Amino acid sequence: MVGLDKVRSSNDQISTDYPEGLVAVFAGSTSGIGETSLREFARHAAKPRIYIIGRSQEACDRLDAELKQINPAAQYIFIRSDISSKETAINVLFMSQGTLNFTKRTEEGLNYLLGLSYFGRIRMARNLLPLLQQATGLRRVVSTLTGTKEGKIYEYDWQGDKGKVPMSGQRKHGATMMTLGLEALASLAPGGTNIVRGDEGGLAKVVGYAFKAMSLVACGIYTPVEEVGQRHLFYSTSARYPPRIGAGLDGGQGASGVALPSGVSVARGVDGEAGSGVYSVDEHGESANAKVEELLASYRKSGTGGRLWAYTESEWKRLVSSAWRPPSATSTDPSKPHSTLPHGCDTTRDTPSPSGSPIRTGTVEETLTGLTTPTNTPSPPAAPRSQYATSKLPFPALPSLSRTGFAPVRKSTTGDTVTTRASRAVALESTSDGG
Repeated sequence: MVGLDKVRSSNDQISTDYPEGLVAVFAGSTSGIGETSLREFARHAAKPRIYIIGRSQEACDRLDAELKQINPAAQYIFIRSDISSKETAINVLFMSQGTLNFTKRTEEGLNYLLGLSYFGRIRMARNLLPLLQQATGLRRVVSTLTGTKEGKIYEYDWQGDKGKVPMSGQRKHGATMMTLGLEALASLAPGGTNIVRGDEGGLAKVVGYAFKAMSLVACGIYTPVEEVGQRHLFYSTSARYPPRIGAGLDGGQGASGVALPSGVSVARGVDGEAGSGVYSVDEHGESANAKVEELLASYRKSGTGGRLWAYTESEWKRLVSSAWRPPSATSTDPSKPHSTLPHGCDTTRDTPSPSGSPIRTGTVEETLTGLTTPTNTPSPPAAPRSQYATSKLPFPALPSLSRTGFAPVRKSTTGDTVTTRASRAVALESTSDGG
């Protein structure tokens, strides 16, 4: 266990180890776990620029006033669907959006829970990889949900709508999907951006759901809200969770994170190797146990991860093709998607990638709202099928996506479905862990 005193000591060094102006994106952070983590980042970073994605204007106004009391030198930019910022690089992407509604579905038939906690998070991180790769120093993705809770995955019922995933197995099923998906993302930017997925820490906000609350109480699991935020900041900045060691990519000063406190070592990644770049950690900052690591290794060897990624991409494409878009964001030339864009969207800037080849990228807000397309983000080379088990990548080639899919919304008034189009829901909505 990483002691809370070590966590606090590391966090106190952030403003001295990193220069002013760190850029972070927080999704699902206007309440609950995300909010407390956001507050700690604002408290410890020097003059940061923080993008906060949320639905509720009232919550945004409240949070804006409170954050300015914590750090008046910081810049806070709340994102819904407007386009105004000019960031071309970010240091931290922190995602905590989610829900405990296991039954709701979107208009397109997407499982709402997975839409928020899996499809939306993976999609957001995928779209922001080019901007993360542009950052000097710290480049980190943190996803807070069921870290170290991986278990059996039900491959032929990914969304749990065929009756194959029992209620008792849903958390493990979803946790494993998330870890395999994050490994796929890491292979798109090997060594350049490290990924940490943490446990939510057992916050009392789940008390409204009896089975979850009883499980937490019975196990004695409860973490004070302030400690949760401090630990999540530690995950976001500490050298305990560095990019893959020896990857050959220099992220500049501070790429590994804030120097380790005395007595704290580099964590094991999900592949069982220390400092391997993708980490699944519990509420105390400890890595998954050997049983989880062996299970994940078996899924890599069998090609399950590759099949999950193929399914994920097919769902993205289905959702994007069904999503409504305004005329100004629709191209008449099918070979040039989004060739006509609203004022302020610049999709023609070419910026160098770590390998030297250009990456088309836009601003943070453009990317989040689906108005740019990272068309030539480098993808790893394809591995022959016979090399699935021996490839250094978690899966074979992961083709670049042709669309971002964060489209403006169109309201629905039918039935018991979600009232936003899925392309918006999987990107920006959040319920129980922020909104």
